[in-house]
Amino acid sequence: MPRGMRKGPALPVLLALNTRPYVEHGLRTNYRDEITRMVEEQLFTFFLQVAERHGLYAQCSHWELKLVMRYHSQGGSWHPQELVRGRQR
Repeated sequence: MPRGMRKGPALPVLLALNTRPYVEHGLRTNYRDEITRMVEEQLFTFFLQVAERHGLYAQCSHWELKLVMRYHSQGGSWHPQELVRGRQR
């Protein structure tokens, strides 16, 4: 890790703060949907990695863990039909 670079939770926060003006500008362009999708995917991946690393939701199956992480990363935007579809697999 380069000298002076922070590690741990501070790094994602600093990254988010430093890129905010660029993301806000991008959201005002035709790339809004793509940027929104990318940010949601990255939040989902981040939450999933943290949950797996710390053994959170250990009682859940991997499918259930992904559903919970999707709920948290997208601000609760999931549909009850996903429960039925996931159980049929």
